[in-house]
Amino acid sequence: MAKKRRTASDKLNTLLFGKDLRVTEGELAKKLFNGKSRISDIIIKDVRASGVELPIIIAGYRQKGRVKRVENITFKNLSIKYADIPETVDRRMFIPEYAREYPECWRFRNLPAYALWIRHAENVHIENFNCIHPKKTWKKAIIKEDVI
Repeated sequence: MAKKRRTASDKLNTLLFGKDLRVTEGELAKKLFNGKSRISDIIIKDVRASGVELPIIIAGYRQKGRVKRVENITFKNLSIKYADIPETVDRRMFIPEYAREYPECWRFRNLPAYALWIRHAENVHIENFNCIHPKKTWKKAIIKEDVI
């Protein structure tokens, strides 16, 4: 008797749930993207960094007509000095959502902010946030997109 070939969802089930649940790809998607999860109540404070190459990214997402916001974020006492490296000019008008993938910073490519880029967030507080860029740049220090 031939052994059944394991699918990607079988392997993912084993990894995520510790056992093989034998669900279909569609059922797996419903379990993983059920809209019930949330990220909230984050405080980032007393941070000093230099030689920084990428902005801080806070990103919720839009999926199937719904927006999932990152909520209640506080930045307090941050001092960031960006690296003196050559800059790529990439002035895209549209930055993809990446709702089904982890939003790694490299996926967004060259964002139009050099310090803080926030999209789909609610109740964001910024106190004593000092950002230094060593060169004249077309980028803005902070960009908020769909932030309430």
